[in-house]
Amino acid sequence: MDNTQQPRKSLLANILSTLAKRPGLILLTILLTIITLTNIKPDFYLVGWDNYSSYFNLKTNLFRTFFATWREYRGLGVPSDAEVTDIFRQLFFLVFHFVTPGELLDQLYYLFSLWLGTLSMYATARLLLKHFSFQNNHSRLLKTDLFPTLASFFYLFNLSTLSVFYSPIIPFTNRFYALPLTLYVILRYTTKKTVKNFLLAALTIVVTAGSYITPTVVITSSLAFFTFLATHL
Repeated sequence: MDNTQQPRKSLLANILSTLAKRPGLILLTILLTIITLTNIKPDFYLVGWDNYSSYFNLKTNLFRTFFATWREYRGLGVPSDAEVTDIFRQLFFLVFHFVTPGELLDQLYYLFSLWLGTLSMYATARLLLKHFSFQNNHSRLLKTDLFPTLASFFYLFNLSTLSVFYSPIIPFTNRFYALPLTLYVILRYTTKKTVKNFLLAALTIVVTAGSYITPTVVITSSLAFFTFLATHL
């Protein structure tokens, strides 16, 4: 037998074994794929949401956002505001505009937010459940997949999610993935306090800063984070 075939078979076996232990994750992936294929629309622009269509002139908007101490292009000029945190979404556009048509960039970002938020909730719930122990292995495998599946299923299919993506406004779309993702990295750090986990948590908080353009999002998210930290520190 060719020696190169053995690692391939081992990798495939590991993947199949992992999927077999997480049927709920497979179900979520199927549901998200159906939602993506149903909602993606070629030759369709999402424009007008608080004038955030920065991909129309990406290089200019990146420069304006990064050097945003004074916005001279707005009337007689205005001081910089919280919109500077939108830099990371624009970097997302910068990476994908080489391989994605311009009209699909916003759609791709919204669908990416939906996937990341749902899967981050699954990972957060799964990590939370590791703090509990079960009497037998079968029960443990069942419950460790059932609980995160139900948590992420509820997070995906509720009225709040419907309102966020029916009328997509950037800060609220960002918060959909930022909230569970930030909770995940914080929980990971509190579970195992290493430099790597600390840096991962810090980087995640910075990259998801686009969620906090609106002050009310800062307040509600901070309440969730502080409540979470108070019960895990």
